[in-house]
Amino acid sequence: MNRTVIFDMDSNLADTFDGIVKCYKYALSTLGLILPSTDNVLIDLIGGPLVSNFMKAFNLSKEEAKVATRIYRERYSDIGYS
Repeated sequence: MNRTVIFDMDSNLADTFDGIVKCYKYALSTLGLILPSTDNVLIDLIGGPLVSNFMKAFNLSKEEAKVATRIYRERYSDIGYS
């Protein structure tokens, strides 16, 4: 019998807040968008679906949000959550 274990890393097993916030900032900066005045805006997005977060929080179209998500994920995979 195969068994699967899924971990929700964000704040449960590791403190990934700083890395996530940096990846949001990187994606926004790469797209030439204005960064939020405080990190609280970005922290509030943690745990939500990235495309939806980019659309709602930064008023991006679905296509723009997909590009932002791709940039975010590339950065996250390169530097991890450090």
